[in-house]
Amino acid sequence: QNTTFQPIGGQVDETDVQLTIESPRVRSLVDALDVWPVGRTIPVAQLSGLPDGITGTWSLWRVTVSAPDWERQGFFPLFVHRDGRVLAPTARRIWDLLLSNQPVVHGEIANREAAEVAQSSHQAAETQGEALHLELRQAYKHYLTRLEEKKAYAFAARQRALERLGLHEVRQHRLSALQQERQAWQEDLQRRSRSVSALDPLLFMHIGEAY
Repeated sequence: QNTTFQPIGGQVDETDVQLTIESPRVRSLVDALDVWPVGRTIPVAQLSGLPDGITGTWSLWRVTVSAPDWERQGFFPLFVHRDGRVLAPTARRIWDLLLSNQPVVHGEIANREAAEVAQSSHQAAETQGEALHLELRQAYKHYLTRLEEKKAYAFAARQRALERLGLHEVRQHRLSALQQERQAWQEDLQRRSRSVSALDPLLFMHIGEAY
């Protein structure tokens, strides 16, 4: 059987096994990766199954959006051709191949050149990862909206119950306490609305001949 990270052109062969980033096998591989440090040596490799003329830097990136009590991550592959083009289908194809084939490492890019290659890829990743970043931020906004609606419903139900109390002083005291609690919740919601985003490289590999 073949494996595919993402069907190209929407076509999937019936013998293919689709591997998304949420597949247990893929997720375990990705979760084991640390952030790629600046200046680390980048391996130069040959990978069978690619068309002729594919030379450039492949990398895997993680987008994280985090806030108090909430965090989501997304991942995407990136390929920057030697001529500067960013080729998304090629990036996915290389990822597919890496899941099933062993690349043949025959060299390395090191020191200043490695840092320059990584920086160039990072600039491309900022653009290519923007859609995923927006998707994660939208997911967080949806989470906050549901949280606010649920809490507002609970406060309204408690207020209705308190308003039925017969003793005026007791009723007013408890309504005042409820209002203070509601105000504290609004302040907490404001704190929660401030999220932090990060874009981190996890893997680099130069495909083809070294520069």
